[in-house]
Amino acid sequence: MYLLTSTLASKEAAQPQFDAHCAWLHEYNRKGIFVASGPRDDGLGGVIIVHDISEAELARIIDEDPYIKANLAKYTIVKMKFRLTGEGFEKLGITP
Repeated sequence: MYLLTSTLASKEAAQPQFDAHCAWLHEYNRKGIFVASGPRDDGLGGVIIVHDISEAELARIIDEDPYIKANLAKYTIVKMKFRLTGEGFEKLGITP
C-alpha cells in the first residue's frame, strides 16, 4: 500500500481546480484503487491511502491530478505495509 500526502502551494491558488481534483479522487475511489482520502485540517493538502499497485501506475494516476497538472501541489509517497490495525479496518481492505 501507499500513503500519499499532498502539500498545496496555497488554498487560494488551488480553489479553481478544487472540483476537478475532487472528481479525480472520486474516480479512483470508485475504481477501488484509493482506499481512503481526506483533506488536512490546515487545508493545505490531503492524505490518500492507495492499494498496492505498481509504482508506474501510481505515478500515472498522480500525474492525472488536476492540482499536479496545474503545478499547484506536490506529493510525498510512502510505500508501506500495515502490520497492526484497529477494529473496522478490514472494511477498508487492510489486513495485517
